[in-house]
Amino acid sequence: MSLVVTQSDPDHPVKRSPKDYWRETFAKQAIGRERDRASEEREREWAAPEKIEGLGDDAYWLGNRVGGALYAMKNKTFIRLSLGGPDDQKTKIDKSKTLARKALDRL
Repeated sequence: MSLVVTQSDPDHPVKRSPKDYWRETFAKQAIGRERDRASEEREREWAAPEKIEGLGDDAYWLGNRVGGALYAMKNKTFIRLSLGGPDDQKTKIDKSKTLARKALDRL
């Protein structure tokens, strides 16, 4: 398991904020824009993002046969919690949601 927290540093503004990244990554899935070649190749390995309700401001699960990652946005910060192992996807999602709630409560 790994946990990554992404947020802006107010002392070092950047051109692309965590919210910008979020929109670029997940809005395409929500509105069905055309995908570029890299996205098409990634889709062969990964299932389409699954919307996760009731977690942070917005959340998605991305999974494949080996593992998966839960992305959850709260305010201007998002987390990526990735899991591997022998569990099925539902179990991995449930475990990830439990851990993500704890992490988001600390933001």
